[in-house]
Amino acid sequence: MKRLIFILLLLSGCTQNNKQQMHSVAGNWAFLDKAGNYNEAFFDTAEYLTYNRFGGVMPSFRYVVKNDSLYSTFGKTKDLKPVAKLIWINDDKFVIFNASTRDTLERIKSDKMLLGNTDVKADSAAFRNAFEERYEDFLVGKGILSRQEIEEFKKNKKIPGN
Repeated sequence: MKRLIFILLLLSGCTQNNKQQMHSVAGNWAFLDKAGNYNEAFFDTAEYLTYNRFGGVMPSFRYVVKNDSLYSTFGKTKDLKPVAKLIWINDDKFVIFNASTRDTLERIKSDKMLLGNTDVKADSAAFRNAFEERYEDFLVGKGILSRQEIEEFKKNKKIPGN
């Protein structure tokens, strides 16, 4: 019996490791950072970049995912260093965390004016409008705001509930 339990645990562990490696960070992602700011990130096959309304497009960084860790050139280093752990919830959602950050990234389903298919500097106004629409959809989808509250804010420039 002990042997059967050991074999089942071993097989279960192998299945989880293989599943972990089948996920890909490639694509466009949305998340709220620890300060509550909406961000979008784009991972291509070797580099990633992020955008938020306050900082605009951040510089791109090289990266690689090994097992459950993100290695990057983030910071002043030119060498790839481990910067965060990845916990996959499903193919379209994962948590990235280290000692100072814990963000849940969700794959963006839209294909309209994303970091991955737009020259943000050349198409800045169109990108910003699409970004704001995705931001609103994100807030509504999370139950943080309703469509009505968003419309009232746009109309009256008054924060909902005040």
